[in-house]
Amino acid sequence: MGTKEKILDTALTLFNEKGATDVTTNHLASTLNMSPGNLYYHYRNKEEIIRALFSDYDDASRVLFALPQEEVLSTLHLEQLIEGNFALQWEYRFLFRDLMTLLRRDPELQATYRIHRTHGFDNSRQLIVFFAHSGVIAPITDEFELDILARLIWMVSDFWLPSLELGGELVTPERFKQGVALVRQISGSRILAK
Repeated sequence: MGTKEKILDTALTLFNEKGATDVTTNHLASTLNMSPGNLYYHYRNKEEIIRALFSDYDDASRVLFALPQEEVLSTLHLEQLIEGNFALQWEYRFLFRDLMTLLRRDPELQATYRIHRTHGFDNSRQLIVFFAHSGVIAPITDEFELDILARLIWMVSDFWLPSLELGGELVTPERFKQGVALVRQISGSRILAK
């Protein structure tokens, strides 16, 4: 593992444990046993590190939610997407926990996030249509219904972690499974009996 990758790996661990707002570059450099100057040689500031981690998350998300090559999808495909999404969010949980603060502090990250969000939402709508055409979920009768279903799934998926923390609840992988169950409930209400 190269130095830049080691920095990102360590930053991800610290940000997930303590929150990105509470971890300084000095703290990160100390954990890595390197000087702050050496850290700044690779990444000019914490925002650049966060942008690199967001880029890694975005890349993984695009792979996970790539439009399927199979002509017919199954409920197994749907389950894999739902579970894969929450597993990915758990891996990058600091992004969801600190999202509003990070976006307010970094206009460049905010612009990147908006592109990610637009692409992700459009992709979600297309995936719902794919699942409807495959007979996994009930057919979508109009654009409004499609939009509502996509928004519900998106909101529960992206804001489950902040919802837990706002309620003062302990965030664990098991609690993330409840988020999986909620998305299943939303999409499952449309799953056709086979």
